Amino acid sequence: MYSTVFTLCTSKVDVGRSSQNPTELLYDRYKKCIQSYLQERVVPVLKQKQGESLLMEMVQRWRDHQLVIRWMQKLFSYLDRFFTKHNNRESLRDVGLKCYQSMVYEAIKKDMATALLKKIYSERVGEVIDRSVIKDGVTMFIEM
Repeated sequence: MYSTVFTLCTSKVDVGRSSQNPTELLYDRYKKCIQSYLQERVVPVLKQKQGESLLMEMVQRWRDHQLVIRWMQKLFSYLDRFFTKHNNRESLRDVGLKCYQSMVYEAIKKDMATALLKKIYSERVGEVIDRSVIKDGVTMFIEM
């Protein structure tokens, strides 16, 4: 995959009628791919959840998204190192996080905050909880 990205970024490829160069087209498709995935797969699942199940699902989706962004950044590292820096574009990591923020986080942040506070309250009254869920939930709020 890295080799394919490198080839697309360094060679002259016919992109049809598009006025964009292949590297710019690849950058735009990267963003559209992440947006499409979030819109079709993540948001509908999260909108069906409430309370603790929302918290658990959101934390898992956040962990998955961070993992995907990290691997995509590695696969598209040539694009990230050369195209984004020379064309004053956001890094691929930032693009992935901003897509998540605008499409997922903004849609459920109030419900997520309520679920997170309820979980913290449960611990304060003596219930045993999974602290990694709280930690990752708070980390997501900080990142966003």
